[in-house]
Amino acid sequence: MSTDAAPPAPPPAPDGTWRPRLAAAGAAGKLALRRLHSGIYSACHRPLSALETGAAGLALLALLTLAHIRMSHRLQAAQADSYRLNLPIEAADTALETIDNLNTLKAEDIEQMKSAMVGLAKKQKKYYEDRLALSEERRQLEKQLDLIETHLLVDPALGRLKIMRADQAVKEYPFSGMVYLGGPSPSKPLRTAFITAKEYFAHPQRGDVKIQDGKIVWTPPQIGNVSRSDALGQYVVFTSTSLILHAPSTAQAAHAAYPHWCLPMTVATAKKIYDAVYIGTRISVAPGR
Repeated sequence: MSTDAAPPAPPPAPDGTWRPRLAAAGAAGKLALRRLHSGIYSACHRPLSALETGAAGLALLALLTLAHIRMSHRLQAAQADSYRLNLPIEAADTALETIDNLNTLKAEDIEQMKSAMVGLAKKQKKYYEDRLALSEERRQLEKQLDLIETHLLVDPALGRLKIMRADQAVKEYPFSGMVYLGGPSPSKPLRTAFITAKEYFAHPQRGDVKIQDGKIVWTPPQIGNVSRSDALGQYVVFTSTSLILHAPSTAQAAHAAYPHWCLPMTVATAKKIYDAVYIGTRISVAPGR
């Protein structure tokens, strides 16, 4: 193989004629490349001696060994990099699995919370229903207690009719004496009576109920020619005795002809007493009549 070197390029001419010189340098380079190609071709096609073949084999073996070593180093480095890269991946997998487990637990907690909320709503509904029932029961008991404790106290000596709650006077109203009408006064003093009926308008004559020959016989009241509202007026309260509480009568003759105890009072007082009492309310008459 020829080792002829290309001649060095001449320095640029000071006069600026660089184009011809550049063309000469290009021709010289082409000539050198042709010589190098011819040398390589000649070396490849001529027979080699045993020493040259062994030297070439050793050189190739050395190159292959060096390449193997370098590839092994690179493979180890790549494996180390892969291991380092796998660490965060495994950590990410573990974190992802943890997140999945947390999501599962969260979903279970949500379901339990929903069930608990449904149960709580049912308990609250039952609680409110029980409270309403207790409130209604309490109201009924208070009403019954009010019925039991409410009674009227008639004080003829003071001319006062008192609405009592247990032993306390809640209201009191005046009346002008306690008189018996329709005949002589009964010899037995009146001390206790119970309200049996309340009528907005009523006639003093009451119906009669009796059992005759095993049958109930009802005799209606005989009102006659007197208007229903004239004899006793308004807000009439009948008792288990001959005591009748009512507003002033507009038919004095019919009123005076009916035997009963009478507490003369105004229409306003009669209405307040009528509204305050119940069927079964006890009326007590204080001594001194």
